[in-house]
Amino acid sequence: MKPYFLLLCGMISYSCIASNMISTQDFFAKQFLAHNFMALHHDTLVCQRVLLDSRIKSGENKLSKNEIIKLYISVPEAKRTFKKSNYIMAGAGLFTLSGSFLTVNALKGKPGSKTIEGIDYNYTVRSLPKLLSGLVLTGTGLCLIEFSNELKHTSVEIYNSQKLGLTNRSITIKSDFGLFANGNIGLKLSF
Repeated sequence: MKPYFLLLCGMISYSCIASNMISTQDFFAKQFLAHNFMALHHDTLVCQRVLLDSRIKSGENKLSKNEIIKLYISVPEAKRTFKKSNYIMAGAGLFTLSGSFLTVNALKGKPGSKTIEGIDYNYTVRSLPKLLSGLVLTGTGLCLIEFSNELKHTSVEIYNSQKLGLTNRSITIKSDFGLFANGNIGLKLSF
């Protein structure tokens, strides 16, 4: 099916060029923003997901954080989003590791012993609040990792849209934390 799709795209772009509607690059950039198209241009970046991390590549080369920040100097919004992603990823690691440690510690428990009518009974005391808080911390850390990866991907999209001259994107993140009017307690993020 893939060759037919490419053939269809080629026919549509040829008909647009023939009628002087739009250029091939504008047509593909605005209609088919796929990773393969971005990878064909040397000045664009691609964000590739690997397990719990996202790698930013230029062509086939993986870029380091310093190289990415140097590229993002011309696009301050992308640089700011990428730096937020790095800060959140550092905090996410702490949440995940501490939650995992707390969960394992709660499951391991403490050995206990009780003597009833002259017979020793050995048992293990496990703390349910410690277990639940460890699971919540681990889940929060994993959610923060996902959010960090989304911000990294968004920074690549902002950079590519600026480099290809596509429409400008504005990203606003509104966050509320605390007690809400309906009586709920929590964190609310609006994108």
